[in-house]
Amino acid sequence: MLGTRGLPATHGGVERAVEELSVRLVALGCDVTVYCRPGYCASREESYRGVRLRYLPAMPGKHFEAASHSFMAACSAARGRYDVVHVHSIGPALFSFIPRLAGKKVVVTVHALDWKRRKWGKLARIALKAGAWAAARLPHATITVSRRAQRYFEETYGERPAYIPNGVTLAPASGATPATADRQLLFLGRLVPEKRVDDLIAAFRSVPGRRTLVIAGGGTFSDRYVGELRRLAEGDGRIRFAGEVYGQQKEALFAESAALINPSDLEGHPIVVLEALSRGLPVLLSDIEEHREILEAEGAPAATGLLFRTGDREDLRRGIEQLDALGLDAASRGMRREFSRTAFDWDNIAACTLSIYAGLMAGAPLDTQESAVC
Repeated sequence: MLGTRGLPATHGGVERAVEELSVRLVALGCDVTVYCRPGYCASREESYRGVRLRYLPAMPGKHFEAASHSFMAACSAARGRYDVVHVHSIGPALFSFIPRLAGKKVVVTVHALDWKRRKWGKLARIALKAGAWAAARLPHATITVSRRAQRYFEETYGERPAYIPNGVTLAPASGATPATADRQLLFLGRLVPEKRVDDLIAAFRSVPGRRTLVIAGGGTFSDRYVGELRRLAEGDGRIRFAGEVYGQQKEALFAESAALINPSDLEGHPIVVLEALSRGLPVLLSDIEEHREILEAEGAPAATGLLFRTGDREDLRRGIEQLDALGLDAASRGMRREFSRTAFDWDNIAACTLSIYAGLMAGAPLDTQESAVC
């Protein structure tokens, strides 16, 4: 696998997805190697939970890091003794032809329509759109994690990728309820413009009462935006910036919170939303299609969450005021946990992915596999 920063995953939805998928493929009998960037990994262990790790350098900077590392990883994978090379994200998909020319079966997973991210300039957006073309044309199989992306590829390139969403690992049910759990609201993610945290701060400040808001996460080449968020929050002691949180710190925030809010205008298939549901929390989400796919999935209980109009701060404020109606009682929490477990199970997702690998190795075209996969 290449196109990811590495393992173990800390920040980054792609990294989380690669970790959850790769360790399960190992459990299913696969020999899995993940290419890592040294700057992301705190240590240089040879393996992680049975997954072999390989480290290659990367050029610094937001425009060159992923591309340089993916190119070197693609060249290395082309020479390696691998049956399948699985490329993650549309930028790295530009190099998917390299292992294919070497005779490898190649799979690309599209995690998001990345050129829509506001951090990219004109040239970077052109390159990422070229990556989308490459993801559609160059690999043996293409996977999307959202129906919206699947439809985009079908309408734009006449190719229908397989749809395999992200999943979630069900956390143990929490015991005692912290004192803040009926009033603390949580945002958890990167502090970048497309997350629209500025909308959340503005809407929250207009809501009276004893609720609090924790904003957890760090910037990614977005220091100016992070500074803007802190200025917007000045003077309201109910708003706290928690920085980047992982492991037990993140679990504590879920346990201490009454709901997760994700006001983003761009997502792939947001794992953080699935994590909140798996902890029993209701969610308040912008009405982008990727969020609708979760709340409108088969089996979703009515108390799963609420949608508000993307970018509409007044509608977001109303949503915050309506969160109490979703319920934090044991029964409501249990329904949300069970929904996330059955609808977004990583074990099933790994099995679906492995069936694509097996079909390619057997010479079956992807369009004959999808009904069995999805």
